[in-house]
Amino acid sequence: MRPPGIGVLSVEIGEITRDLAATIENALADYPSHSVSLNVDSVGGDWNASRRIFEAIVAHDKRVSAQIAKAYSGAALIVMAADRRVMPPHGTFFLHWPAGDTTQAYLADVAAKKAELIASRCRVPTTRLLRLMRENSLLDAEQALHYGLVHAVPGMKSPSNVTVFL
Repeated sequence: MRPPGIGVLSVEIGEITRDLAATIENALADYPSHSVSLNVDSVGGDWNASRRIFEAIVAHDKRVSAQIAKAYSGAALIVMAADRRVMPPHGTFFLHWPAGDTTQAYLADVAAKKAELIASRCRVPTTRLLRLMRENSLLDAEQALHYGLVHAVPGMKSPSNVTVFL
């Protein structure tokens, strides 16, 4: 886990846009000695912006925590950059196959990259994440905890191993 900072940079994640990505990248550059607290209640947004935010947070030298009410689509990727992820019992994760006005090959590449980035930050294999994305999976807090997508859900015991839900 990264060391704590001298202060805390608090970031609200709602709709994910290029402007939000630029704001977060600039804030992290302006406050390199601060820890980061992400408050996430998002249905997602722009894939490239999500990737940029994820990469900027992963590269940050100080501790990053995330409080997650709702992490859908690109927001699910962003929260995975945090060292500590906490979701309330009513919180949700949504993993889905990318959609858009482009080729199926490009969308498959986006899905593979997103699954690879998420897998790099938790105990779920890329192949399982891709399956969850293909199935457009809405995961409740208990499932997110058991998959290792979050570290804690108040009132629930953290499992010692990943649980696979069939």
